Amino acid sequence: VDQAFVTLATNDIYCQGALVLGQSLRSHRLTRKLVVLITPQVSSLLRVILSKVFDEVIEVNLIDSEDYIHLAFLKRPELGVTLSKLHCWTLTSYSKCVFLDADTLVDLAISVSKISIEEKVKELSPEQERRNWEEGHIDYMGKDAFARIQEKLDRFLQ
Repeated sequence: VDQAFVTLATNDIYCQGALVLGQSLRSHRLTRKLVVLITPQVSSLLRVILSKVFDEVIEVNLIDSEDYIHLAFLKRPELGVTLSKLHCWTLTSYSKCVFLDADTLVDLAISVSKISIEEKVKELSPEQERRNWEEGHIDYMGKDAFARIQEKLDRFLQ
């Protein structure tokens, strides 16, 4: 299986959300791998527990935006470290990954033939998503699907 669902846990509190997400994905009897990216701040105990739910537990460096002013304006200072999710682009052993935030729990319809995630909610326009994100109501980057991203990045950087 060369496809995966990926999440990020930057501390022990977010590990709790990752565990709920992992268990909910497992309940759908997926054929795709489950991968959790963790930062050094995650305790040894939680690493062991995560390894019982996820196929891969991968430690990555913390990436902090250090954008304290905007994050304070949004009243979400903890979001500075969410740039750490960019490490999922380095998972080149997978042909396709779907990233889900650890604090996301959605009703999923999962296609057996290919990775696809469809929320059973009304789709928002890009403008509505941007406005909701700016107002701190949603993290519209929390559901990012990417395929062969390294190739795209390499082409972009040329």
